[in-house]
Amino acid sequence: MKILVDKPYAIGYALDMDSAANLKTEDTTMANTDSSSLYAALKAAGVELDNHESDLHVKDCEAARAIFAQQTPPVFRTTFTSQDGALWWDVPFMYLPWWAARSASTRQEG
Repeated sequence: MKILVDKPYAIGYALDMDSAANLKTEDTTMANTDSSSLYAALKAAGVELDNHESDLHVKDCEAARAIFAQQTPPVFRTTFTSQDGALWWDVPFMYLPWWAARSASTRQEG
């Protein structure tokens, strides 16, 4: 099952609920971005991660910037400042544990 996500900053994303690690997009400018390797690379590098539902939050640091720079095409992200003044990146729909849990609960209901 695919769900089209219609948010102003992510029009055209199609989320494949049958495989949470296989996020797909109908937008050809983002087609080659491997979201699972982005999440895995950030986690493996010890970058501080957080989330809001399916959105991945990445604390700004040299390691995170280097990983983002390696993504082809570039990963869409915005910045925000936390209450303690730290800069964070918000990467829409890239927090894979949320999608894995959602996929598992969808299978149990169906």
